[in-house]
Amino acid sequence: MRRGELPRGAKRSIDHQRGAATGASAIAAFGRLDILVANHGIWPPEDAPIDRMSDEQWHRTIAVNVDSVFGLVKHSVGQMKKQQMTAQGGGHIVLVSSTPASAAKPSTVTMRLRKVR
Repeated sequence: MRRGELPRGAKRSIDHQRGAATGASAIAAFGRLDILVANHGIWPPEDAPIDRMSDEQWHRTIAVNVDSVFGLVKHSVGQMKKQQMTAQGGGHIVLVSSTPASAAKPSTVTMRLRKVR
């Protein structure tokens, strides 16, 4: 496995290219990108403490809760920087957290990773 590559069977919900395509869709429809609100994530129904969690569950949760946010933010920032030079200005990014960020529970480790402030 090469650096940055997911293990076999693990999939990213939104990779960098899909993040770019999502932003491009918004720009095509509205002419610009003024705000990105990342308010998504999964909490697998099969909660497991880290010592009993499968590699697949770990990688899937991180792909959705972390990698997809990175892809969306990365490509949105590029567009917003271009817009900064216009009279309307750049844009705003809002990353929404959730209760697992403050609820210490062994089975919420994958949710807490992204949500911790």
